[in-house]
Amino acid sequence: MRPSADEREEIHHIILDELVYGVFRPEAIARFQRGIGRMRERV
Repeated sequence: MRPSADEREEIHHIILDELVYGVFRPEAIARFQRGIGRMRERV
């Protein structure tokens, strides 16, 4: 199971433009949590 193309693009952006620089925005954390929740529902 993998995220949709749009979700992957957003995840890629968050990782490369924020997390690698130590930036942990609440909005980005919430985005990951929503994505994980959606994937859990698919199982």
